[in-house]
Amino acid sequence: MHADDLTETLQLALDVSGLEEAKMVVHRPRQLSDNGSSNMAGELAGSLEEKKMKHLRSAPNHP
Repeated sequence: MHADDLTETLQLALDVSGLEEAKMVVHRPRQLSDNGSSNMAGELAGSLEEKKMKHLRSAPNHP
């Protein structure tokens, strides 16, 4: 999976969640991933920053 695939999937999930239309958001969604190359790409980091989301990294093969 490439960074642009992750970015597109993330946007689809956010669209379905209705986050952008919410009047008040107490906790923003977070991206949880291992340190795979697509998760470390600058494109994904920029997209997460733009959406004001944190990127939490776990150990590889974390369930």
